[in-house]
Amino acid sequence: RQQQPLLDRFIFANASAPYTIRDLERDSSWASTWGYDINSGYSKIFAYARQNGIRLVGLNVPAPVVELVRDGGMAGLDPELAQLLPKRMDFNNAKHRARFDKTMAELAAMGVRHMGVGGGPD
Repeated sequence: RQQQPLLDRFIFANASAPYTIRDLERDSSWASTWGYDINSGYSKIFAYARQNGIRLVGLNVPAPVVELVRDGGMAGLDPELAQLLPKRMDFNNAKHRARFDKTMAELAAMGVRHMGVGGGPD
């Protein structure tokens, strides 16, 4: 979410305002923000989106916010950081909660402590 202006700049760049995949990688601190190699398929998705004018939307929250919620729950989150989260979140979907709990149990069984921003094991 905090990288949205850079995503938009990349997708809607033109000859008078060029912005390359390398520019995006550098300016967004790609490796630490998303945790994936930009060349592992993402650059192809980004190229397709750019060629077709399809806006990409960044949805991750900053890693420190994820860690604070993990460690202290939503109630303990500083109001300034809470502004980085969606205004409305529904925690009452039992099917989604069951799927989430199952995934977390599977990850724990593999020795993964938690999933950080970008989904990579921590």
